[in-house]
Amino acid sequence: MNRIEKIEDGTVTKTAERYPRDGGHFSECFEPGQTMNPVRLNSLDDVADFLRTVPNRRVRMEPGAAMTSRHIFIDGEPI
Repeated sequence: MNRIEKIEDGTVTKTAERYPRDGGHFSECFEPGQTMNPVRLNSLDDVADFLRTVPNRRVRMEPGAAMTSRHIFIDGEPI
């Protein structure tokens, strides 16, 4: 697992990355309907597993950016 991206009209518009939070570096994913209380994950593999298994989930791809739920691709494959 190398990359998680938001791709719209063939163009990568965002790339998932870990960023500093609470003394560590994490990616933030959200359960359906949640806007607070993120699930903080350490690796892109963990993020990919979360995105593949939780319906209607979201991920914050960049610090301060809106949560993404559509047009998500894992290693170039849509989910």
